This record gives sequence, C-alpha cells and structure tokens, in this order.
Amino acid sequence: MTKGWFNLFRKDLVIAFRNALFWVLLVTLAIMIIFIKFIIPDSQETNELGYFYDKSEAGVMAEILRHSGLEEAYILNSTDEIEAAVADSPQSVGIIFEGSLEEPSFTIIHQSEISSYQRKMIDASLEALMARIGGVNRQGSYEVAFLRPQTAPISGKLAAIPPLLAFEVLILGFMFIAVFMFQEKEEGSIRAYRISPGSTATYILSKALVFLAIGLVYGLALVMLTIGIKLNYGMLILILTLGSILYSFLGAIVAVFFNNISEWFVVGTGLLMVNMAPVISHMYPSFSPKWITYIPSYSILSLFNEILFPTGKNLMPWIIPLTLGTVAAYIVCYLLVDGKLMKEGH
Repeated sequence: MTKGWFNLFRKDLVIAFRNALFWVLLVTLAIMIIFIKFIIPDSQETNELGYFYDKSEAGVMAEILRHSGLEEAYILNSTDEIEAAVADSPQSVGIIFEGSLEEPSFTIIHQSEISSYQRKMIDASLEALMARIGGVNRQGSYEVAFLRPQTAPISGKLAAIPPLLAFEVLILGFMFIAVFMFQEKEEGSIRAYRISPGSTATYILSKALVFLAIGLVYGLALVMLTIGIKLNYGMLILILTLGSILYSFLGAIVAVFFNNISEWFVVGTGLLMVNMAPVISHMYPSFSPKWITYIPSYSILSLFNEILFPTGKNLMPWIIPLTLGTVAAYIVCYLLVDGKLMKEGH
C-alpha cells in the first residue's frame, strides 16, 4: 500500500506542477510579497490636516494659536483660502472662527460628508481648546490596565498576512482537488483506478498531501519573506497542515456532486464567499455573531493572528475543534468518494 500511495502521490504532484494554475500561484505569490515588502505602507492612517481662519474682528484666536505653536502655513486669511486648501487636500478640514472667546462660533469645511465620529472628535478638540484658553483643566487622571503583556503595534502591511494565509493559501486544496477530480472524470482515470489495487483512502490522501505540500511551500515562503523567522514555525506548520487538509477534504466533498467545473462553479464560488465572511470580524472585531464563528476560517484566521503576532492567548480552544473538524471532514469525504466515485455508474 505504501508503494502504491507513493506512486499515486508522485503522479498527482507531477500533474499539479504541469497545471497552469500552479504557475499562476507562483506569480501571485511573487506579486504579494513585492506588494507587502515594498508597496503597501506600514501605516494605514490618514494624514489629516487642519486649516484655521479667524474671521472675528479682533483676530484674537489666530494670535492664541500662533503662541500655542501652530505653524503659520495652517493659519489662513480668508474663507477663499480655506476652501482652496481643503480642495487641494481631500483629508483636510477647514475651521472658521467667528464671534468672541465668550461666545465662539465655528464653521467646519470638508470635501465630503463628515461622520458622526469625526464630528464628535472635532467638537471635543474645539471644546478642549476653548477650555484651555479659559484656563480650565479638563484632563482627568486615569490608569490603563491590560489583561496580558502588550506587544509592539502591528505594521499595517503585515496585518494582511493572516487573511492571505487563510483565504489564499488554504483554499488551494478546495479548488485544486475539484479541478483534479473533474479532469480525471473526463479522462477516464477514475474508471481505471476502480479496477486497480488502490483504495479510496489512498486516492483521497494522495491528493490532500499534494495540496498540503504546495500550501506549505506557499505559506512558509510568504511568511518568511515578509515577517521573518522569529516566530513559532512549528505551530504555524501545524495550522497550515490542518487547514490545508481540511479544505482539501471539503473541496472533495463538494466536487463529488458535480461532473465538471461549469456545474461546480456557482456552488463552489458561493461557498468560498461564505468562507471569507470571517474577514469582516477580523477587520471589525465588534462584529462577531455566533454563526460566523462556526465557519472554519474564523478559528484558522484567529490562530494565524496569534501565531504571527502573539499576545499570550491560549491556542487550544481553537486547535481542538479544528482537529476534530478535520477528522469529521475526512470521514464524510471518504464515504462520499467511496460511494459516488469508486462505484460503477458514477
């Protein structure tokens, strides 16, 4: 059995290397590394500028701002100058002061709709400015307590690595195994395999390990060439292995119900879109409904985040369900492949 499995594995590996999708993956990997290393900025923060025009008769606010250290370039002399400065910089905000220090009035000029959050931040800043001018100290004393030791801030471009691993690397098996199975159906390879000594388990595991090998090379190269070598690669390899094998099994489970890529496309791409839903929770942690946590990519994405940017969280609550899910997927995959592909008439 070992010799038969190795021969099948070697055949599938050669077919994968000859497949055009494999070379597309290599080009995609190179492009992603170039973008992450050299093009995507370290910080995604916008550089919001503020321009000020004192329209009051006394001009007292402009003098106060100058004495406070505000650069002269940001203190303008007319409404037209404010509007021109804001027009040249989409992220900038213009503030026009009227009235007096006792009864101030502010007009905000911006290119687009100001969100409620931005409005509250501007209100708070102006209120603090007027309080400081009036000699009122509104700074309270407070302390911040953290549940665990804090790590260094994550670079904006490196934060893209966990989603790329979860939604680019691991789904290779889901897509490739479908392509392989449809190709073998068309060529009659499955019909020939039925009368060979090979078993259903050998058929499934051979393909899963081919895509695992490709996923490991892809994922490890992406991480090493962007983040570096100072992280827990043993745990990273474990999660890449579990995730890749899981998605290969899931891909086979879906593919057995179709005869070609055209029939599979709508259902397959739909499932891939559902699989990407946890990225919303990754971007907006406050949005984590219960149903989204049942999608395998949710726990896998959380594991990649913790492995690449450790904060001291316990990984076992994610690893155990992932392992059990992989075992369950294999059982279902075996039953379906054995019942639908390895029987005459399918």
